Formats: sequence, C-alpha cells, structure tokens
Amino acid sequence: MPARARRVHPVEMIRQSLEMSRARFAKLLGVSESRIESIEYGSRGLGDDLADAMMFRFGVRAESLKVNRKASRWSKPKSVIGGKSLSTSRLMKNCILEWEWFAGLLDQKAVEIFDLHLVHRLRELIKAATQKNVGLMVSFSLDKWVHQTVDDFGLRFQIRSSSKRTSSRYFSRNLVDIGRILTPSLSRQKAFFKRAKAALNAMRADANRLPKSTRPSRRRRRKA
Repeated sequence: MPARARRVHPVEMIRQSLEMSRARFAKLLGVSESRIESIEYGSRGLGDDLADAMMFRFGVRAESLKVNRKASRWSKPKSVIGGKSLSTSRLMKNCILEWEWFAGLLDQKAVEIFDLHLVHRLRELIKAATQKNVGLMVSFSLDKWVHQTVDDFGLRFQIRSSSKRTSSRYFSRNLVDIGRILTPSLSRQKAFFKRAKAALNAMRADANRLPKSTRPSRRRRRKA
C-alpha cells in the first residue's frame, strides 16, 4: 500500500517558494521558529494577525492561508489580485513579485485611499458614538491606537518631520487644552449673562408700552 503524501500547508508553500529556512522566515514575520513549524505541521492554527500580516507582505488572501487541520487534504492559497489558485512554487513567486509592484503603487496612493474610504467611516463611527454618549471614550481609544501604531512601525520621526503642528502628547493630556477651547472664560460668561439680562429688560419695557387692552392678562400668562 503506497504511503500517503504529506499535506503541505499554504504557509510552507510560501516559505519554500522564497527558498527560506524556517528560522529566516520566522524572523521576517517577527515570530518564533517553533510557531512556524507547528503551523506548517498543522498542530497550531495560523491566527488572524499573522494571516493578515502575510497577506499584506506576500499578496496571498488571508482566508486561503487558514486550513482545516483535521482535513485529509489542505487547499491551495489564492492570490489577492485575481484570486488565482497558487498550486506551484512558480505561481507563488510570480504572485509575490506582482504584489510587491502593486503594493508599491498603493502605498504611494495611501493618503488618497484613506480620504476616499476611511475618513467617512471614521466620521460615522464618531457620530454613532456620540449618540450613545461615548464619543469621548471612542476618540480616546482611536488616539491610543494611533500612538501604538506609530510606535509599532517606527513612524515617530516621519510624523514629527512632516508636520510641525503634530503633537506627540496623548489625547488624555490634551483634554485640558480642549476644555479651555470649549469652555468660555469667566469674563465671556459675565458678558453673556449681561447681554441676556439687557435683552430681557428690553422685552419687558416693550411689553409695558403696549395698551392695557392688548396686554396678556395674568390668567392667560399662567395658562400659557
């Protein structure tokens, strides 16, 4: 009886097409060699974060990298561009090269893509949060995520050099400044109440100038 061929995990197909050892491949992805080994042998799941990282680096659909570990055969990975099945190392290499070129174009248009697709979604998110009275908390969470992303990708220098107005302080530390902007000063508050009192006195003076027949009676005022 012929021996059954060993299943090949999509992650292993990518690594072999790049002609990398597990140690080098793991270093490229920022994980341990033992994790890559356990994923390739099916003793451990890939995980969403690692699948997404491999998709953006190699141009392979994240869902096609996840397999049913109990299945007798594992499906082949698929490319992000066109959804082609990558059944051979040659197709995998072509996919990675094609993705490197395409991703380079997308990176140059990243700001335009953000303005076109993500700004509207962020505004809708803040609007929905304000309707549930959690707008400040959501804004704070987004600000923390931005700072964490800056640290993860080492973008602190680029942000500081691109805009002198960019503040490195966290949103929570800027709440005092925001409060100063939103809250009027004491002198402005006094001026507002002074104008309101003057307007009320003027309305009363106009009412006293009216003939008695046209003035509303106290009963009518109470009923109104």
